[in-house]
Amino acid sequence: MATFKEIKPRISAVVFDVDNVLVMSEHLHYESWCRVFAKHGLKDETKTGDLYPGIGIPDMDYLKMTFPSLKPKELVNIMHEKWDAYLDIIKEKIKPDSRTNAILDNLKLRYKLCAASSTNRDAVELVLTSTGILQKLEFMLGKEDVKKHKPEPDVYLLASKKLGLPPYKCVAVEDSLAGVESAKTAGMYCIAITTSFPRKRLETARADIVIDKFEELKQLL
Repeated sequence: MATFKEIKPRISAVVFDVDNVLVMSEHLHYESWCRVFAKHGLKDETKTGDLYPGIGIPDMDYLKMTFPSLKPKELVNIMHEKWDAYLDIIKEKIKPDSRTNAILDNLKLRYKLCAASSTNRDAVELVLTSTGILQKLEFMLGKEDVKKHKPEPDVYLLASKKLGLPPYKCVAVEDSLAGVESAKTAGMYCIAITTSFPRKRLETARADIVIDKFEELKQLL
C-alpha cells in the first residue's frame, strides 16, 4: 500500500464530512433525538459508552432499527420532529470555530475544498453558514443530492464529478464507519478522525490514516 507521502503530490481536493468533522455536532443530533423521544415516551436503549447511535446512517434507518414496532407514519412524524428540534438547537449552540476556519484557510491555498454529508441539506447549510465555513467551500452536498446514502459511494462520486477530478485525486475526511466505507468504495484516499469511533474500528473499516484531532490535517496535508 502506498504511503500518504507517496500519493500526496496527486491530491487536488479535500472532501469533508460535516458532523463531527468540520463541526462537532453529532451530540446535537442525539440531543434532538432525546427531546423528541421524551415527548413521545420513547427511549433509545442502543447508546453505549461515548458513542452516539445512528452515526453515519440515514435517520429513517436508525429509527427502524431502534423502534421496529412503530408504524411507518409514526416513524416519519418522529423524523420530521427531530429535524425541527435539530435546527432549533443549531441556532442556539453552533458558533464559529476560529481554529477550524484557520486550518481551512490554509488548506484552501493548496486544494479545492467541499463537503459531502448524509445530513439534510437545510441542516448542513445552516451549520456551515453559522460557523463561517460554507464560504470556504466550492460546494456542499447533502442527503437530497443522492438516492443512495453512506455507506454507498454515491455522495463521494458526485463530489468527485462536481470537482472535475477523478476520485483518486481526492482525499475524504470522515469520522464514521459508514463514511469511511463510502469514501473507500468511491476510490478516494480516506483520513478518519476519532471523534465518533475508536481508532481500531476506523482502521478495520479501511481508513488509510487515522488521526485524533482536526488540527492534525494542517501538518498532514
